[in-house]
Amino acid sequence: MINEISKEVEAKIPEYVEKYRGYGLKTGNVDKEKATSAAREFATYLEMDSTNLKVTFVDSPDAAYRYLKEGNPELSVSNFVNGCNWGNIYAYWTSLYSFIENELPVEKTGLIGMLDNIIQNLPPFWIDEENNEFIVSNFPQKVTFDNNERLHNEDGAAIEYTDGFNVYSLHGVRVPEWIVETPKDEIDPEKVLAITNVEIRLAAIRHVGLHNFLSQIEHKVLDKKSMEGDRLSIIQGIVEETLGQEEYNTFMINNSGIFDHYYELLLVRIEDRMCEFLKMVNPSTGEIHMEGVAPGTKTVNQALAFRLGLTEKEYHKPAFEA
Repeated sequence: MINEISKEVEAKIPEYVEKYRGYGLKTGNVDKEKATSAAREFATYLEMDSTNLKVTFVDSPDAAYRYLKEGNPELSVSNFVNGCNWGNIYAYWTSLYSFIENELPVEKTGLIGMLDNIIQNLPPFWIDEENNEFIVSNFPQKVTFDNNERLHNEDGAAIEYTDGFNVYSLHGVRVPEWIVETPKDEIDPEKVLAITNVEIRLAAIRHVGLHNFLSQIEHKVLDKKSMEGDRLSIIQGIVEETLGQEEYNTFMINNSGIFDHYYELLLVRIEDRMCEFLKMVNPSTGEIHMEGVAPGTKTVNQALAFRLGLTEKEYHKPAFEA
């Protein structure tokens, strides 16, 4: 049993993290010769017929799904995702075992060489054992992140493939294409408020800028609740740490006065109706939320009580509302 490792060995951990992170985020076109060689080696390990193995290359995971669905019309997206057999996306897992086998006094299995070959040369792939076939996706052509290494691109797709299959993401939240590709001043606020997923709705509002968002839609403030000085400093600090200094400065310019009140109860026009929304700063993350509350809500306390499933009398102000 290994109870501790030396400082010299521990110092090598960042090297493994960086190396395997590079494998996992590899972009560009797959080297089909090297990928086929890695596939055959893995097929041999799985006791498949590696000599007659069929390796089919497609442009993206989406293309792989459509290819497999032709032979299995009942294939669901979740089963397809769970059925991904290996590839460079498992670099994080391989890095741990590579470190253990190469740097620690353990029995050598000999499998790390094969796994490294897969991680370096094979994008995500799926195995059709019945047809003795590997279906191999291409690598993405581009992957972009924000300052906190969350998948992010405000000007286009965060992940791009050669066949046009793209993934759109804002600060780690996957969003529909229209939120990113539509010019900010042309995004329909009512369409944003109609988004049922809270994370996506928040990402869309943040993308537009809450100040800009509200300036485009008829609304009025029904009630406000200020936060105390210490709380204000804590919240602002969380937001600044989450966004990074440059993005925080831009955020404060676009959302001037956002921290003046911890809560605001807004009456917002959606089509032909006026609907109540509670705007608040999440003290855990520093994010600004807007969520619908019960029709007829008149005060912030009523809105907070509604969120907790309480009557206004039952509601007692928490030290921090999450």
